[in-house]
Amino acid sequence: MKWDRDEASKTLLEILDDGEVLFLNQTKETTRTGLRFAEQYAIGGRDALILASFMNPSVSEFRTFDKELIRLGKVERGRRRLSICAA
Repeated sequence: MKWDRDEASKTLLEILDDGEVLFLNQTKETTRTGLRFAEQYAIGGRDALILASFMNPSVSEFRTFDKELIRLGKVERGRRRLSICAA
């Protein structure tokens, strides 16, 4: 995204302060899932790892400004499904 630096910083700081935002650790399994997503959904490695990180049973929806990810609508791995929608 081609955001103005000040606007991007302000928005990201607001997101960090939001108590509903989760931060998850990356594991080897997350990395494996990310590699599968990159191949299966033809997306970049960074986006694939981000989505893989949210393949957590407590997360059902991923909100983003990324049009490429929004286009996917969802990703699946086994019985886990993560819906992707615009923020």
